[in-house]
Amino acid sequence: MLSDVENHSLPRTAAFFDLDKTVIAKSSTLTFSKSFYQGGLINRRAVLRTAYIQFVFLVGGADHDQMERMRQYLSELCRGWNVRQVREIVAETLHELIDPI
Repeated sequence: MLSDVENHSLPRTAAFFDLDKTVIAKSSTLTFSKSFYQGGLINRRAVLRTAYIQFVFLVGGADHDQMERMRQYLSELCRGWNVRQVREIVAETLHELIDPI
C-alpha cells in the first residue's frame, strides 16, 4: 500500500507493507492489480507481469536478488501515482474484496 509523506522540502515517498497472509488471506498483488488497472494506474502489461511474478513466487519462492528486482519494479511502477486516487482504490477494494474474506 502507498503512504503519503507530507514534507514539501523532500520528494514524496511511498511505504509498502506486506499484507499477504497477515492482514489478508490472499495475494495483495493479485487483489489490487485489477482495481489499479480499472483505475488507470497500471496497464495490461503490468497486470500480466505482476501475475506472472506472483506465479513464479508461489511455485518456487524468491531469493534476495529476485525480491530486490521486484521491489525496484514496483517502485518504478507506482512513481507519480496520485495518492488520493490510490487511497480511494485501496479503500474500495478492501471493502469489496477483502471484507467478505
